[in-house]
Amino acid sequence: MAALPAQIQGLQSDEDGTRILKVKVIAGIGLAKKDILGASDPYTRMSLYDPVNGEIAGLQTKTIKKTLDPKWNEEFFFRVDPSKHRLLLEVFDENRLDGTRILKVKVIAGIGLAKKDILGASDPYTRMSLYDPVNGEIAGLQTKTIKKTLDPKWNEEFFFRVDPSKHRLLLEVFDENRLDFQ
Repeated sequence: MAALPAQIQGLQSDEDGTRILKVKVIAGIGLAKKDILGASDPYTRMSLYDPVNGEIAGLQTKTIKKTLDPKWNEEFFFRVDPSKHRLLLEVFDENRLDGTRILKVKVIAGIGLAKKDILGASDPYTRMSLYDPVNGEIAGLQTKTIKKTLDPKWNEEFFFRVDPSKHRLLLEVFDENRLDFQ
């Protein structure tokens, strides 16, 4: 049997049902232009997560400067439970000049929400609005609607590119049949 690589991320123990997942990030082709001069400084981020407990491990490739066709050829290894874990791969532009960062928002649950339907339940969803106090809303995302409950469980993750010195994130819970939760 071949020896395992030294840097295995994810679960720390070799439990029943776990496997080693090998991820090879080879290249990107025709990525979006993100820099003023029409290039990009891309890197790939991998997040191993459990939909219930959140992120388990995160790794990223090297940043390849000034290209829309990066070649990484990097390998990563994760110990995973295939029945539980998911792997999210995302490509980002490293941009140190404008101070932007990636904000991960995990909407887990609501507890004891107000009754909004005639039958004493609600159809809640959460809306997230990223905004600039000067220019207004920049981006908006929302969870799925959970029908007929006052204790919804979403367990959904969202990602926003933010500049912490400028942007604010507003989270609001709404009923699908009404426009507010007041």
